[in-house]
Amino acid sequence: MPDYSLVPVDYQPDFDDYSLVPVDHDPFAADGLAQQAQFQQPPTPTQPAQPQPQNQPQQPATEAGQPGVNGPATGNSPNGSGGGAGVGNAGIDPGNPTWAQGWSSESAPFGGYSNPTPTQPLTDDQVALIRQKIVDGANAQIGSTAWTFKVAKGNFPAGTDKCNLFVHEMLTDAGASPGLPNGHWYWKHYPPGAAQWADPSYAIPGWRVLGPDESPQPGDVVAQAKDYANGATGHVTTVGPNNTFVGVGKPEYEGAPEKIESVPKKDNIVDLPAKGPLLYRRFVGR
Repeated sequence: MPDYSLVPVDYQPDFDDYSLVPVDHDPFAADGLAQQAQFQQPPTPTQPAQPQPQNQPQQPATEAGQPGVNGPATGNSPNGSGGGAGVGNAGIDPGNPTWAQGWSSESAPFGGYSNPTPTQPLTDDQVALIRQKIVDGANAQIGSTAWTFKVAKGNFPAGTDKCNLFVHEMLTDAGASPGLPNGHWYWKHYPPGAAQWADPSYAIPGWRVLGPDESPQPGDVVAQAKDYANGATGHVTTVGPNNTFVGVGKPEYEGAPEKIESVPKKDNIVDLPAKGPLLYRRFVGR
């Protein structure tokens, strides 16, 4: 831009009472003819423009369709489930075309453990209260068909088993979320699968594996691994009161919906042969 330079100013004029007249030339053209845009002044102008203090910050504009001034909007996953390692008692392969059918626009935008609980140490009383909430929440769902094979729920499309989704939602509602460690890093996230719950070497935040001399208690999680033909990796459920398991049960007959049921504690929760014994975990809050 020869022979011209822009000079910074420390104020912003007030153009509320003025209108710009369009011109048919470029004031910064290289032809050496500098012309200024003209202003039309109303008959009775109001108060002239006043300079603003130099140290006064300017507020950025925010309009519909633009990100807010406090940062970009992010989506949260309500209760995404399943994952690359399988989705519990209905694990499905991420490469399967049906996988994308369960996509949720509210899925977490990053990978790893998405919002695992807890984020800080809890007292023993707080942990005990959370464990009781797990029991109460699971018992309140007995008889429900909300997690049946034929319906879509969360990131699980219709046509998938949802035992680990049920466990995840009961734990999350109680304040003991195990996180969302499975799925693609950029769009979908899923809770631990049954085989992950049943693997003693697999770490789940806030949950420890019970030792061989420890007895399961209400509020614990129990899982068992098995490779099913449909891609399921086993079964996982919660431990209820009075030596019961509360979770997704088998259909009463072929074609019937799976219901949340309470059954007496037993040695196997998958069709035999299983890949290993039952494994219990307990929420410890740290």
